[in-house]
Amino acid sequence: MRRKQPFNRPDRFGQHVQRELATILLKGPLRDPEARPVTVTHVGMSKDLRIANVHVQVHSEIQDKTKAIEALQRAAGYLQRKLAPRLSSRNLPELRFYLDESLDGVDRLGKLINNLQTENGESDPVPDEP
Repeated sequence: MRRKQPFNRPDRFGQHVQRELATILLKGPLRDPEARPVTVTHVGMSKDLRIANVHVQVHSEIQDKTKAIEALQRAAGYLQRKLAPRLSSRNLPELRFYLDESLDGVDRLGKLINNLQTENGESDPVPDEP
């Protein structure tokens, strides 16, 4: 009987691409002025490892987020060339960038809760340590 591995190959390779791409983006900013600082939150790979769907969180205003994603997409070829020597793969995956808004939703929810607490006159729900 064959044991199921906890991660399949696309997942492992996606995590490797995520680490290496995050390192590249941290070491040197892109020359495009519309490229904002980003955090690579997830990389989903196609089953044949030819397409990498890169989900990033942009640290800027809402209007700048779409421009930042477009700037990353324009720089995809450059990022692929920087990524190539770091990967042990026969084929270099095509990078496709997407905006990850999951953490923005958590932030909005936290602000709503804080607003409700201040409207009700409640104090901070976390007690101070003695």
